[in-house]
Amino acid sequence: MEKKQQQSQKVKKILAAILAFCLIFMVNLLVAESGAMSYVAKAGMKLQHLLDGQKKTFADSSNREEHLVPAGEVTKNRFMRQPLDIHPNMLEYDSLCIAVKTGTFGRKNKGEFTLEFRQGDYVERKQIDVSELEDNTYVRLSLDCSKMTVGEAMVSCYSDSDEGSAITVICTDQCVFHDFFYINEDPIDEKNMKMNVYVPFG
Repeated sequence: MEKKQQQSQKVKKILAAILAFCLIFMVNLLVAESGAMSYVAKAGMKLQHLLDGQKKTFADSSNREEHLVPAGEVTKNRFMRQPLDIHPNMLEYDSLCIAVKTGTFGRKNKGEFTLEFRQGDYVERKQIDVSELEDNTYVRLSLDCSKMTVGEAMVSCYSDSDEGSAITVICTDQCVFHDFFYINEDPIDEKNMKMNVYVPFG
């Protein structure tokens, strides 16, 4: 009798799991057909920002439908720069954070990668051993708002890596910073480095 009861409970659990799966599937289907999937995606993106410690986000192309592509390796002969406008509301906080998305091509790379912010005499840099970076991660740089002013700044990525052992910066077709970014001295129109500017917690 006890064995039959255990089997009955097991069957009920399986049926409940199947029912729950079907309900979730139907809800997702209805959301997609109603055109509200983008709102769900944005809500998920905002939740991820909170989990990442982002108190307030100023600029992130994830707020729109975007297409991400590799901008290519950052090597000793190939660097990238993204113009960035600093607005008055950004300077109401003690600090800002810039995060640039990178890729590794799933390999162990060699060398040192530098993320740099420059505005006038104020320069902030972060250097990372590329062998420590995982694929599809963000390199983050903290900025002191008291040293910044309203106006244009430049975010640069460069390294001492050789081609074939360097990390890649990801770019997006959503131009939330400027209408272009630079690879060396060449402007790449209608593309931006995949970058996020936000106020961190703490």
